[in-house]
Order: sequence, then structure tokens, then C-alpha cells
Amino acid sequence: MTGERFFQLDRPTSATDDEELKMKLRPRYNGHQNVILCHSACSPSGLFLQVNERDTYSYLRSKYPDAENILYLPPSFSTVVSYLKVDFSSGTFGRTFYHLLLNREITTYFSNLTATRFDRLGTDLFPTIASVEFFCFNIIVEDYIKATSAMFRGRTSRRNYLSKLNVAKENWILRREMRLNQEGYLGSNNFDAELKRSCSEYYCEAKKALGCTPMRWYSIN
Repeated sequence: MTGERFFQLDRPTSATDDEELKMKLRPRYNGHQNVILCHSACSPSGLFLQVNERDTYSYLRSKYPDAENILYLPPSFSTVVSYLKVDFSSGTFGRTFYHLLLNREITTYFSNLTATRFDRLGTDLFPTIASVEFFCFNIIVEDYIKATSAMFRGRTSRRNYLSKLNVAKENWILRREMRLNQEGYLGSNNFDAELKRSCSEYYCEAKKALGCTPMRWYSIN
């Protein structure tokens, strides 16, 4: 696989540029192309889509002419993009806390990547679906740690709290890896089910580390 289809590319500035980018962005494998459409540089959220068209670039340019940027993602993001994409046929627009947080953080992350790191997406950074899913679950866990620790006014109490939650995170990673290895024969879980299960496991580890019931936060429980 080449890195060309993973490039972050701005809108063309001329007809010549348009044709050059069209050549670079032509999909080179069959199946869904995972993309994020960014309509404004000021907005941290994007529109997640799976496109199954022969000429993905022309299709996106005609259907979403106001898009400021198009981010092409590797095949390993298929389950996440499927979870975050807008389903126009059923009227599902993905507005749960999980959807909003992951949309914002993933869009921001990839918008800030350099072209060199985009080249490495499919091989080094996110080679498998499992690596992508852990990336997403870690976003939610980190948000929980950040949000709940901010409620502590005292510097010492906040530091102690963070220390215990970070220990809980280390234990959670080990516990989750062990569970996935034990359940490997069952195959992959649905992304939504695995997300909720993983967050629940972290919450249990946080309870052990703190020695009491942790603060409730709807992104975790």
C-alpha cells in the first residue's frame, strides 16, 4: 500500500491543481474509502463518511463543494468510521457523547498531522483495527481523567488523584489485553459494544485504585 491515499490535502486553488490532486487521490483498492470532510478550519469536528465510488475525489467534490479539506484514512479505520458516520437513510446523526468526543479528537489529530506522518498511517501508526480501537478508547479514558481531576482544587489532592488514575489506566490496559487474548477465538466485537465494555473495565480499575467509588462521568458509565 502506498501512502498517497492517506495524504491530507487542501482544496485546489486552480483547475490545474484540481486535476493534479484528482490523480493523487484516486482510490487504489476496492471497497469503502474512509474519509473525513472538514467544512471549516475553525471547527474541530468533521463529517465521517465511507465512500464506495469509482472516482472518490470527483464524487466528494461534487457532493460537498464547500468542504475545506478532505482527510483520507487507512482501511484499519473502517469500524470507527462506520460508527461515527452519518446515516442519512435512517436519520441517525451520531450525537451521543461518545460520537461527539471521538469526532472532535480524531478530526483534530489528523488535521494536525504532517504529510510525512500521513504516509506512515497504514503501516506504523495504525496498522490494525485493534490499534485504532485502542486509540479511540484511550481518548475517552483520558477525557475522563482530565475532566474529573479538574474538580480537585488542591494541587496535592489533584496530583494524588491523577497518580492513582494513571495506575488504574496501566492495569486497565493489561486487563483488556488479557481479556482480548482469552476471547480471541470469538472474533471481533462490535465497536460500540467493545467501547462500552472497555470503559466499564477502566471504571472498575479506577475504583480499585482509589479504594472507593470514583466520580461518575457519562463518558465512562
